[in-house]
Amino acid sequence: MQDDLLVVGFDLETRREVHVTERPPEHWKRRGYGGTEQLVCFYCFHGFEAAPGTRVPLVTRGRLGGKVRRHFAHPAGTAPDGGHHPETVWHITTKHALAHWTRTQPGVAAVRLEQWTPDHDRRADVAVRLDDGTRLALEAQRMLMTDDAWRTRHRDYARAGIVDVWFWRPGVHFPHVVLDERLPV
Repeated sequence: MQDDLLVVGFDLETRREVHVTERPPEHWKRRGYGGTEQLVCFYCFHGFEAAPGTRVPLVTRGRLGGKVRRHFAHPAGTAPDGGHHPETVWHITTKHALAHWTRTQPGVAAVRLEQWTPDHDRRADVAVRLDDGTRLALEAQRMLMTDDAWRTRHRDYARAGIVDVWFWRPGVHFPHVVLDERLPV
């Protein structure tokens, strides 16, 4: 299954991961490279293939209805050696849709994307804290996982007191261990 891959933006003002389709291109151009430079590469800033805190202002490429889908990119010559491992369109879109939907639900105190567990064993696609203190990890999974890989993630979340909820890409088989754990699919 081949997917388009995207660089993820991080807004230094709001301190959150952002998706290119959340705002018009002009908005991101004013905040990225050549503008206020508050739109930076999420991966560089958070220490993936770069030193933590690295600020690489992004450019917006592509256009609606164009040959290339709108996306964030590093300006020429500013990507780390070897580049990043960008996210698929499905994964980033699903994470943002889950976060947006979750923020509209009653009883939700906080929603954050790409949040590490306290022990730094796992990073949830979408971390949710409910008013009663319950913590959830919403995971968007686009590929088949082995039973052992899923079980390891599930146990890591349980050890941290976090309930993990999995969203599988349509047409992707889920690990059979999920059924053994009597979880909904």
